[in-house]
Amino acid sequence: MKTSTVRGLRGAVAASGVAMLMFVAGCGGSDDAGDTNADESAEGAADGEAAAAEDDSAAEEEPVEDGADAEEEPVEDGADAEEEPADDGADAAAGDVVSPGEDFDPCTVVDAAAVSDTVGFDVEDGASDELMGGMNCTFVGSGGEAASVLVQWIPIENDLDTMIDSVSSTYENMSDPEELSIPGAADARGFTAEVMSQAAAVVFAGVDGGMFQVMVMSADGTVESAQALTELTLSSI
Repeated sequence: MKTSTVRGLRGAVAASGVAMLMFVAGCGGSDDAGDTNADESAEGAADGEAAAAEDDSAAEEEPVEDGADAEEEPVEDGADAEEEPADDGADAAAGDVVSPGEDFDPCTVVDAAAVSDTVGFDVEDGASDELMGGMNCTFVGSGGEAASVLVQWIPIENDLDTMIDSVSSTYENMSDPEELSIPGAADARGFTAEVMSQAAAVVFAGVDGGMFQVMVMSADGTVESAQALTELTLSSI
């Protein structure tokens, strides 16, 4: 086997290692979220008791409050009317975020030809590999290219910055993550680094139900090429 092919496979294996760390970090974040929800439930119960006491007091003062409410109603109606367009806009924005589904396989929406055109070097057909409930689609460079591409679906919802911080020790010479705007994603980050001494450009994109990691491992790989491949993937879902 050619040395360049071996290096491409090593890069793909390294990317899978990063992927596994992300799953562990994501599961930890889910537990924290559960604790937070429990605390919020307890606080909600306390608030409910306080609200009940306030309602009893308010019942004795109904004649005075009814008059005040009558005077304030037109103002409240106007406030509600002003808020409705903003709510509609938020719903529309949320609807633009893609929702792949837990069993989604990136290899079903991107092929070797599209990946090659996007990243600037030839790759072999993608290989699917399930990892802890998620799915990796790995493209190894062909034609003597010491390069590979990983498109990974991670069905775990968590803050992108938290996830990246959790796995940052896996990368070497990592640049500061920059915010990206990607159609179909609620949030995105991009950075360059080295994985097993191989240059890599990485993009994380948060979507409905989880996130994507797209990694272009090549000496000529750029955040722009990883972003373009991420956009292609999301637009094909």
